[in-house]
Amino acid sequence: MNALLTYVAATAGLALAASGAEAGLLLYSRTAGPGSPCPDPQVDEYPTLSVIIPAYREGERVMDALDSAAGLDYPRDRLEVLLALEPDDDVTPRALGRLAGCTEAPCERGGIRVLVVRNSSGIRSKPAALREAARAARGDIICVLDAEDVLDRDAAKAAVGAIAGDVAAVQLARDARNPRERGPITIAQHGELEANNNYFIPALRRLTGFVPILGSGYFVRRSALEEVGMWDPRAPAEDLDLTVKLYERGYRVEFLGSPRVHTLAVTSLRGLIRQRERWIRGTLLVMPRAMKVLGRAWPVVLSYMVSPIAWMLADAWPLIWFVDPAAQALIAGASAASLAIYALKLRMQGGAPSAPLVSIVYAMAAWLAVAKLMVAPRSWSRTRG
Repeated sequence: MNALLTYVAATAGLALAASGAEAGLLLYSRTAGPGSPCPDPQVDEYPTLSVIIPAYREGERVMDALDSAAGLDYPRDRLEVLLALEPDDDVTPRALGRLAGCTEAPCERGGIRVLVVRNSSGIRSKPAALREAARAARGDIICVLDAEDVLDRDAAKAAVGAIAGDVAAVQLARDARNPRERGPITIAQHGELEANNNYFIPALRRLTGFVPILGSGYFVRRSALEEVGMWDPRAPAEDLDLTVKLYERGYRVEFLGSPRVHTLAVTSLRGLIRQRERWIRGTLLVMPRAMKVLGRAWPVVLSYMVSPIAWMLADAWPLIWFVDPAAQALIAGASAASLAIYALKLRMQGGAPSAPLVSIVYAMAAWLAVAKLMVAPRSWSRTRG
């Protein structure tokens, strides 16, 4: 019974702590303000820019990403696009058409150099493919763009203008370009992204000086990337791992609320759970290091590490229906408090009806992440659907 009471107390405490931290960040964010673009640099100061698009068995949408990269408002002679593919990928080349033959020698698309790089590292993962492509890239600045994403035309100039001094990387705000394609699933992700853009990340930056790299739509100085050893090929959350490594070396990441990168939200429940499981597992692996390099780390720890554990524990209360009614009420109340805060965040962007669904997704993903930490902590799986 003592162990059960400890579980009840821990569950309620974690859930309420995470909810309280998120509520505080929401209130604080109203004074933080969104990120804003920096003035464009002079034309003769533009560095060379390489946009790397990692892809695995993608359809026609990979051409949307490629064309958005090639269509950036940036000097043609200082811009190139690299497609990072796995050696067994026979689907993406069909979508690329004649560009699939750009492996040995560069091709051209809209006046831009295009090169296809196959991942020969022997490790099948996005970060491993990025490492291979970065070695073949010529740019002083590396941009990572997922195959389902497209950039605003003025993104490159804004990001390059913000990379200066100790700012080694810039993350663009991300939004969903298919918010209503599959109803609650995609609406919920749209609400999450907008809450991150408008509330969470600006507040986090102001409180801690910490801005996370979010996997796509970010620009990083090549010299800094090489200094920290590039991406860890076996990191489940290679973006957060890279963020922490940059901060460990004294660099900073900046966030721009505009221009943006527009992504396709995951449309299947299975794909969403799989994605969030990898994110949570990667976060739990990285956060002990993050705590060492951040001066005021508590908002980061609560939001990135305590919150998923709180979701997992709080949403497990129906499994212990035989517990004393008072204990059940405490756990249910903690769960309801977490859900209410999440619903408030989504309601700000019109996604409130999906809040219960997202609660279940995070609870399931957290349980799966903890289980996988025990058997395959550094495995890498691609999001599907």
